[in-house]
Amino acid sequence: MTTEPEVVPLSPVSFLDRAADVFPEKAAVTTASGWTQSYSEFRAEAERVAERLRRASVGRGDTVAVLARNGPDALRMHYAVPGAKQPWSRRRPRR
Repeated sequence: MTTEPEVVPLSPVSFLDRAADVFPEKAAVTTASGWTQSYSEFRAEAERVAERLRRASVGRGDTVAVLARNGPDALRMHYAVPGAKQPWSRRRPRR
């Protein structure tokens, strides 16, 4: 008898949720200066930002623009914007 594997589509938000549930204290973000943040801390921050976007009445069809260097702030937005049910398209500005 064979059992079919459970297939769960992953999105950035569902990936973060799973990682925070399975590895809450593991480092999710580490910077060159040595600052670290666990998956549970990172998820909590991303959820706070997503909630702020919802409270600001950001809705379907609205554009959310973020100007941030590569790092924790940009990464947080990568999860917060879709967490607020908005499409996310990252663009890297030309130098």
